[in-house]
Amino acid sequence: MLSLTVKVPVTLSLYNIDCIIIGAFEGGITYWCSGAEVIQQPTRDLTYEEYDEEEYIQRNYSKLKNETKILICGGSILLYDEEGAHEEDLEKYTLKYEKLVKGIEIYCSKHGIINDNSDLDAYSYDMIIQYALFGEVIYG
Repeated sequence: MLSLTVKVPVTLSLYNIDCIIIGAFEGGITYWCSGAEVIQQPTRDLTYEEYDEEEYIQRNYSKLKNETKILICGGSILLYDEEGAHEEDLEKYTLKYEKLVKGIEIYCSKHGIINDNSDLDAYSYDMIIQYALFGEVIYG
């Protein structure tokens, strides 16, 4: 059988990435993730080119989510799996920007290109984070 792998570039604005993080942290992953903490602070600041404040103003969106800034600027966030009854039993997973990008790539390859965040919902955000952390969907 002939098999062909095609990589299609996807352009997402900081706003789009921010929506993915917000959607995941405020609903998408909360059924399996019981907590998160910053384990590595950002190593740099956002550049003017990265942060298009005008897009945020046009969308009536207040500001960039702190978790998004942490990931984009080189920091790391530790996510806890709520399956563990005691803290020592908690599964812990590190989310970095590179992993998030990989999660978006896997999501797009399996579910189609993301054109805008209107294409996504809490389930989509959850899948993106799971692809980022595990390479597959293991919850839900």
